Amino acid sequence: MEVLKVRTGPGCRRRTGAVSEAVGTIILVGMVMVGIVLVGGLLLSGQGPSGVPALDTIITNQSKFIYIYHKGGDPLYPGQFKIIVDGVDLTANATIMSPGTYPWSVGDTLNISVANIPKLVVIAFNGTGGGGMNVLDEADLTKEVPVIPTFVQANEADTNSAAFASASGTGDLVVVSSVWSSQAVTITGVTDTKGNAYRPAVGPTNWGGASYRSAIWYASNITGGAGAITITMAYSGAQGTTYTYIAEYSGVATYNPLDAISAGIGSTTSLSSGTNLTGQGTELIFGYAMSDNTATADPSFTMRNTNHNNFIADRTVTRTGYYSVFGTNSAGNWLCQMATFRG
Repeated sequence: MEVLKVRTGPGCRRRTGAVSEAVGTIILVGMVMVGIVLVGGLLLSGQGPSGVPALDTIITNQSKFIYIYHKGGDPLYPGQFKIIVDGVDLTANATIMSPGTYPWSVGDTLNISVANIPKLVVIAFNGTGGGGMNVLDEADLTKEVPVIPTFVQANEADTNSAAFASASGTGDLVVVSSVWSSQAVTITGVTDTKGNAYRPAVGPTNWGGASYRSAIWYASNITGGAGAITITMAYSGAQGTTYTYIAEYSGVATYNPLDAISAGIGSTTSLSSGTNLTGQGTELIFGYAMSDNTATADPSFTMRNTNHNNFIADRTVTRTGYYSVFGTNSAGNWLCQMATFRG
């Protein structure tokens, strides 16, 4: 191999320039060729390198689950990552929900069951299994500053019409839950004495075999003021036995507040609406449950009315996640519905 040396002094400047031009040309041609090879390889392969994995961590209230969704980048293998929950390494407890085996790839969700709702979840990554760890994602509940929706009042009536005991606040949310004993009819509309507009949220849901139907409706950014509001449900036909439950909340979004909904039926001793993912950090989780006997909400909820051994209940959350309304059923058939409202 010839080594070109650049010298200084008389008679050498022209030689140096020629050598520099030649070397520059060779380097430029080489770079172009390398670029062509790389671009050609990418075009032939159809994709470029994936890069560092991107994750999204969600903490739920149902059975204290942590879900970690792989949303982009390279797949992950055991030994490449750690999951630290409130300072404890729980990597060994993690399982892939589907397909159930590694690699943990884009679109796959990892889950971990924990004893208590955690404050801090950190997923660290070391790439090849050696060296230092870098944080891929974290869920830190200690940094949340929530604005909490607030319960105002609730009531129940054994007809298709129910009234609050006190005047309602303008701008508040009203939630109406109803059960009736004919699956041949449905709710055609809901009105109140202030002229507020009501919309369907959940249902109608058939339950108890062929015996019952239930539904949740709501009105947001209501007109309140002097005089307690009376709310009336209209049905498409004779609805039979009817119970109407009503609840009012302040601090809920005044425009398009309804977010996630779900409904479940059964005859087991545990009842649940089924889970759904909320779309905003601060939300009101509203639950409505009926039973042939006695329905009781989980202690994480506050029951607001329990007439006829049924319940309307609520809780507020300050982080996006998978939530449900759940509790116990003493015996017989049950229905459980959930509607979440943005704060």
